[in-house]
Amino acid sequence: MPNTGVAKTLLRVVLLHGFMHTNENIRIKGAEFEKAYSEYLDVKYVVSPHLLTEPPGLVNEYNGDATDEQVKVLEQGAKQMFLAFLGSREHYGNTWYFTEKPGECSLCQKHAEVIGLEESIKVIIDGCKEHEADGVIGFSQGGLMAVLAAQRAMQDDSLGWKPKFVMLINAAMTFNENLRKLADAGNQLNIPSLHVVTRVFLRTTACIPQ
Repeated sequence: MPNTGVAKTLLRVVLLHGFMHTNENIRIKGAEFEKAYSEYLDVKYVVSPHLLTEPPGLVNEYNGDATDEQVKVLEQGAKQMFLAFLGSREHYGNTWYFTEKPGECSLCQKHAEVIGLEESIKVIIDGCKEHEADGVIGFSQGGLMAVLAAQRAMQDDSLGWKPKFVMLINAAMTFNENLRKLADAGNQLNIPSLHVVTRVFLRTTACIPQ
């Protein structure tokens, strides 16, 4: 393509990481993403303010058909398996919110108390304001946070920032009823949006609805 001499305007975006991402893999994956799209995007990475200090209870291919007590049993088994294979650590990466107590996050319990969500939404919106972001891109758990932060920003003019678009990548809909109610209570986003998913993700995970 010939050089027209016209400077290209980059889209300014904020990237939100997924569940259990650490500062190290956020840096590596973020650098790869930025390199791949450097011709189009001016990227800022926002990292959650919360660290998992309890091992994750990752229940594979869960479809929401168990009680919270049953889920806790499944999660406890998953935690023991995680520790047996990978060992204990000082922390297990980042999360955008806790459930029940600081340091812990259940992705499958329906009625667990959500802790630290407002702090994370503030961190995201502050990062978007600082970067003068055109939009937000959220991966995995960060996809849900992109939706919640965008809803909040669109509803509250006093925050001083509004997204022009939202992009989600393999963003799962939470089983937590408190988070579902919060997402449902917000207005449907009337800005351009895109949800990119893999085939494996579609077979095993409930996506965030339109």
